[in-house]
Amino acid sequence: MFLVKKEELSDTAQWIANHFEQIFIIFCIFCVFTSLLFFLRLYRNRYHE
Repeated sequence: MFLVKKEELSDTAQWIANHFEQIFIIFCIFCVFTSLLFFLRLYRNRYHE
């Protein structure tokens, strides 16, 4: 794994590095929400018939 100094990163990479925790939390919430929708759909299809 290569370690780079933060100053050498591009603007986008610096923004991601600075906001990584917030991005990660939003991504986790999105994944949980998508999973819930998927399971709800399976549950409704199972008991709909």
